[in-house]
Amino acid sequence: MTDIFQHIFLTQQFRLHVIKKLLVFCFLFYSSIFLFAQKDKGDRLFDKFQFPKAIVAYEKALLKDSSNNRILYKLAESYKKIDDYHNSAKVFSKISSFENIPSQAHLSYGQVLLANKELLKAQAQFKEFANKNPESFIAKLAVRSIEDVEVWRQAFQAFIIDTVSGLNTNFAEFSPVGYNNSIVFVSDRGIDHQNDVTFDWTERPFLSIYQADMSADKKHFSQVKEFSSAINTLYHDGPISFDSAQTTAFYTRVENKEKGRKFVNRMKVYYSTWDGKKWGDEKEFPFNSDDYSIGHAYFSHDRSRLYFSSDMPGGFGGMDLYYVNKAGDDWSKPINLGRLINTAANELFPYCKGNKLYFASNGLSGYGGLDLFESIITTLDHTEPNNLKGPINSTTDDFGISFISDNEGFFSSNREGGKGSDDVYYFQLRDSTSVDSIAIAGLFEFDGLPTEGVKLNLLDENGDVIEVVYTDKNGRFKFSKLPVDENYIVTIDAKDEESYPNAKIFITDDSGEKMLLVDRLADGSFKFNTLKLDEIKQMALLKAEDVTLNEFMIFGQLFDKLPGDFSEGMMVYLYDDAGNIVDSTFADENGRLSFRNLPFDKDYLVMLKESNPGIDFALINNYERIVDLPSKDNDNKFAIDKSRTVNYHYLKSHKSDHTAIIGLAEKDGVPISNLLIYMLSVSGDTLRTTYTNHKGEFEFNQLELNENYLVRIDGEEDNIRLFALNMDSEKLYLLNRLKNGDYTFQALPFDEYNVQPILLEDKAISFFGQVYKKLPGDYSKGIEVLILDDEGNIVGKTYTDSTGLFKFTKLDPDKRYTFLIPEAIDDDLSISLQNETNEFLSNTIKTGAGKFEYTKLTSEVAILEEIQEEDVTDIMPIDRFALFGQVYRKLPNDYNQIVKVYLLDENGNIIDVVLSDKYGRFKFETLDPDANYSFKVGDETLDLNMVLYDINDEVIASAAKLGRGNFKYTKLDLDQAIIPVEKLEDSDIFLAFKNEVDTLRSLPIDTTYFDFLNQYVVYYDFDSYKIDSSEVHKLNDLIAKLLIQDEIELEVISYADPMGPEKYNEKLSKKRTNSVIDYLTDAGIKKSRLKGVAKGEVNLLLIQDILNVPLTKEENRINRRTEFKIYFK
Repeated sequence: MTDIFQHIFLTQQFRLHVIKKLLVFCFLFYSSIFLFAQKDKGDRLFDKFQFPKAIVAYEKALLKDSSNNRILYKLAESYKKIDDYHNSAKVFSKISSFENIPSQAHLSYGQVLLANKELLKAQAQFKEFANKNPESFIAKLAVRSIEDVEVWRQAFQAFIIDTVSGLNTNFAEFSPVGYNNSIVFVSDRGIDHQNDVTFDWTERPFLSIYQADMSADKKHFSQVKEFSSAINTLYHDGPISFDSAQTTAFYTRVENKEKGRKFVNRMKVYYSTWDGKKWGDEKEFPFNSDDYSIGHAYFSHDRSRLYFSSDMPGGFGGMDLYYVNKAGDDWSKPINLGRLINTAANELFPYCKGNKLYFASNGLSGYGGLDLFESIITTLDHTEPNNLKGPINSTTDDFGISFISDNEGFFSSNREGGKGSDDVYYFQLRDSTSVDSIAIAGLFEFDGLPTEGVKLNLLDENGDVIEVVYTDKNGRFKFSKLPVDENYIVTIDAKDEESYPNAKIFITDDSGEKMLLVDRLADGSFKFNTLKLDEIKQMALLKAEDVTLNEFMIFGQLFDKLPGDFSEGMMVYLYDDAGNIVDSTFADENGRLSFRNLPFDKDYLVMLKESNPGIDFALINNYERIVDLPSKDNDNKFAIDKSRTVNYHYLKSHKSDHTAIIGLAEKDGVPISNLLIYMLSVSGDTLRTTYTNHKGEFEFNQLELNENYLVRIDGEEDNIRLFALNMDSEKLYLLNRLKNGDYTFQALPFDEYNVQPILLEDKAISFFGQVYKKLPGDYSKGIEVLILDDEGNIVGKTYTDSTGLFKFTKLDPDKRYTFLIPEAIDDDLSISLQNETNEFLSNTIKTGAGKFEYTKLTSEVAILEEIQEEDVTDIMPIDRFALFGQVYRKLPNDYNQIVKVYLLDENGNIIDVVLSDKYGRFKFETLDPDANYSFKVGDETLDLNMVLYDINDEVIASAAKLGRGNFKYTKLDLDQAIIPVEKLEDSDIFLAFKNEVDTLRSLPIDTTYFDFLNQYVVYYDFDSYKIDSSEVHKLNDLIAKLLIQDEIELEVISYADPMGPEKYNEKLSKKRTNSVIDYLTDAGIKKSRLKGVAKGEVNLLLIQDILNVPLTKEENRINRRTEFKIYFK
């Protein structure tokens, strides 16, 4: 790719500015004026990105001073900027000394040599640059890239590439995407619409978006034309991408605003829609800014996420990758993809295919310039990128990949052999299982150190030598073109064999990492089988998961103060328990290191080659969670506790006596990295220490089953929440936080973690207790029990049953509680606490008259329970009950009108309202059996009475009349739950009630009005507030009733499903309410009879299951609804 998208959108200006006056210093000799005039002119043109003109000026300056190293450097850089690597390398080679020019020259020279495929010369320049800039990220990356490329030469080539015809020119063509039966791409081939203005960087026209027809074989193109005059402008437009329906286009644009000499035009994203005839209704992406660039937008095929590249503040370096989620017309805040994806350099051109994210980067190890990478999109994050390797990547820029089927597509490159500066190429994926021969790469070590110059002989099963290789300076070697699934023997040359008695040979992966330790036979030779690439990887995965294979791995990270802050590459040794060095490695730029294929029957210590008391070591599992912080011994060695390397997955699959917990720390919904976390016993002893990783995750393993533990965080943060996660890093529930700020959890068996309540926002506890004298069960009198919080407030009251049992629910787990028996005349009463199955948990201590306290943690004596939204009533708990009643004048059935009945709690708050049937009968459901209620009849002018009965038609009370229209119901003692006939004080009422059983009470309650909610519920399509034609009949039926019953008033209540931002769903439910009200008023219903309510995403009738599997759009339809409540004037 031309350097356009690497640099211009960071510092470019597209119009000529006033040129500063040339300053000619008075001490210059006249003969030097021309030289310096051309040099300075070249510098000015260079600084304005006018590289072709700068080249002319520098060439003229060199006519007067051909050995001027500084001018040679600027000329070489100018050629490099316009991708003329041949001339750039030619000029760089003329520089006699790099002493008085920027050290950056070594890096640039190395990049040019790399582009020209001169790897060894490039490596020498990169090392010179690294020596002068030992802390430079780019320097380390450049050196590492050369090493990686050497290894990748041995790797399986997953892509077949080919040229295309009818598309590429001597101009730039890049970023192709499929569009119907054509492709759309970006090019600078055309002259601008109204004039001959060109882009100063390349002296070519500005970028525009074009379209070309595509042949059936996808390799031939014709009818190239401008894509849309509504999208293309006078200046830079493109790249472009489309949604899955190809009705929305997202594209990058750089405008030409003039806001002063220092103003820089930035990349911005716009999007337009297709109305069936043309593109239009252009909108600006809401996060565009004049202070930073946003571009290269790609809309995922499910139309829910937009990826883009930006240098907005808060990133990791140059251009970073971000994404936003879309719901309706709203966008979430931009989310940076994190340090695994983004680097100190540039990440550009994102593209999604299935669960894979593709992008280009010049900040990750690669062949040179921009390389293409892929990363797996997981539920919470993106995996570490994988270089797509050759032939799709080259030593120049490779970028702008897209697929047109599952295994073929296009990409862009400015590699050698193309027609223009950037060309479009075709690719096809190869099937790795169809490879007939493979290359095996390996590593030779002696006493844990790579060994150079060892002669290795490869023998077939007949003992014939078929290949001879020598190990390089890093101990690496490769055997090429070996048949798949054959057995081979490797021998050390006879003259060297006795010199390496403890030698080891490892098979390595594409990146040079050790994968398999080759078996050594009794005669000193090594035996291996040529497995296919995917089989080798699978075996490596098994070894990573299963430490019972007599081998295990150590992953670690060096750090100074916090993990990730140590960037200096350092040699690290691994010692066994006998003091022998068994392996060695270099820490990478983030301080990470690994030792693999280690015998499990030994103990190990880690030691730095250079003693540094300030450096610490964190033990990390293969899921990048820190599992231990080993301490140093007197010899500055870190002792490795092998049990800590056993991870969650292993413990789960091996029926271990131990378990583990994975956690997540969040503040205001954002994961917290590098948070110091302690795990303690319930007695307060510190057992383990760790840090959260870059995703905010932590893990404690080797925990005793069913034991309770405390978690303490470093600092005094009040609003940090800790979640338990499952093995896929999905949230399960919140950890209980105590009053002192600690958190508590129980180490559960693995099959119980996923069936814990999904308590992501709300949590509560219940107490189960029993009052007794000497032994549980010996106290049968119903007695009142109160529960007080840690401030002495009464937060609940209940009565014991005939065995002394009681229960309190929905309590705050962050508080401690005291039990109080107000009427405790007997001093010998006691209280025990138990679980819901009456298993004993703890006794309490009597601390005063009738007061009882527990000594353990609340989490140890209370039961964690799930809290639903207050108005969710689709599931009736077993401890709820229904209450039926009837209003009457003097005798039941003497009041034959519909009346509103209100239900009030003990504080007088209205908590429900229903309409009676034509006999005055009503019902309230899901009532708390431990609560007292009162009732209010809507028409207070009527002198009415009330009788109450249960679901079995048993009269339970004559509601006490508190005044006209007001009644009170008091919860009865257990032995009085059903009042016998003979105990009813008002026998006339009972007799009348009894006499009407056959004629009245045998009839069901008329639920005509109760069923309003269900009969007329209106449902909606996803992300819509329009009334569907299938729902219109419901509203028409409702209108017919309202027109003949003008005493009825309606409350119109709308809801949304949870598949979008909360605020957006509130707006959407409001629009649904307004749509229904508009429909009703248009039909003649007075607006004064209608009251609108928007609930948003509460009161979900169907929620995701216990495994946190999201509902589909179709399943969520039941949640997208409008309901009604009716009232009488």
